[in-house]
Amino acid sequence: MKLILLVALTIQVSEHSVLTQGLFHHDEIEAEQGLSWMGLCHRDGQWTLKPMDPFIQREHDPLLDGEDEATGWRVMTPGEKPLLLLGGSSGDLSAGPVETLFDQPVLLSAGMEVQLSDHEYLEVTEDGVFYRLGNGSQRLTDAYQNLHGEGVTLLWAGDIDRDGRTDLLFDDRAHYAYWIFLRVFLSSEAEPGNYLGEAGELAGVSC
Repeated sequence: MKLILLVALTIQVSEHSVLTQGLFHHDEIEAEQGLSWMGLCHRDGQWTLKPMDPFIQREHDPLLDGEDEATGWRVMTPGEKPLLLLGGSSGDLSAGPVETLFDQPVLLSAGMEVQLSDHEYLEVTEDGVFYRLGNGSQRLTDAYQNLHGEGVTLLWAGDIDRDGRTDLLFDDRAHYAYWIFLRVFLSSEAEPGNYLGEAGELAGVSC
């Protein structure tokens, strides 16, 4: 028996929408018009933000659709393979090279410590994943691994919004049914007293 698990994809908690390439169920993304998209791309050893116009079209969803239906969404970026697409209407992200601290995906588990720079790192305990800067810290998410090994993976760390502070990208799969669950934390979205604020989410379910 296949498990059908559907979730709303783009959580509008900030001005940013989140996308990546792939096939999504009908209610997992919003094909909004008028958004300005920036892609986080890697080429010739350099991470760069660049304007992008993702191609979003209806496609047959093999899991949910009947023979003549096409309720799924296919997201494509011909010629590019961005790690992340961030959309918004304010134009607060600018194109150009992006300072990068970490870009080797690592599955986080309790007891781990990931150093991002000389004075900042991620500490993983049974209580969650903490961003630590000097003597300060902020809890970002739970720390766990499910029965199939998925959990919280740090994908990338750097300065997406160019404010001189670190931003983070996680793949946070709480269940094996997810093929992706991107969570973007930007320093420019932080509430008073915090270092980071969640700028958007994108969840894709495979079964």
